Amino acid sequence: GDFNEVLVPNWLGDPRAWIDGTSGSVFSYPGATNTAELRKGLLYPYNPNVGVYKCPSATRGPKTLNPNVPIARNYSLEGRMGGANDAQAGRYSVTSTEWVLGSTFLQYQKITEIVRPPPVQALTFLDESIETVDDGYFAVNYATEPSTWQNSPTVRHGNSGVFAFADGHSENWRWRTLNRDQNLDAPSSGPPNSLVDLQRLQYVVYRTKDQP
Repeated sequence: GDFNEVLVPNWLGDPRAWIDGTSGSVFSYPGATNTAELRKGLLYPYNPNVGVYKCPSATRGPKTLNPNVPIARNYSLEGRMGGANDAQAGRYSVTSTEWVLGSTFLQYQKITEIVRPPPVQALTFLDESIETVDDGYFAVNYATEPSTWQNSPTVRHGNSGVFAFADGHSENWRWRTLNRDQNLDAPSSGPPNSLVDLQRLQYVVYRTKDQP
């Protein structure tokens, strides 16, 4: 709200983003435990404490790492919030993420662009699955048949996940069938059959269907 309504960039592998992504994925070292990417990120001056990027109940890392080594960050920013479109990719030499949902669904650059869904229903930050929280950009597939998750939310809070929204409030979502922290591109056909939970998430990302 104090930067001409411009959203913080959610660019992949770039230092000019909400986190500095140049240190690598949290699925490998040094990115997994490196708090420097948080301190260099554009949002850090607003909350100068690396602890707020980490879920207190996350006591292990991804399966690709020693599970006894917790990672530095558990939260990601939903991709439509500040993601780089094709035009920005050319202008700023960053990776475009327009392919995730296509040009039909605008990657918001300003708060005033968040209209459908409105800010009260538009996802921003979320507690991501420990197995997909790699680059800080939370990607949700457009509805396909069969539908698959791309990134996944966590279930570590008693089979529920925590979400923040563009109007500033937060919610805890109890999952109907999702019961594990999934890997990348997990099928919603299961096990478990988690299509209803995926559709709920898709609804608040690109808002084209009635809410499940």
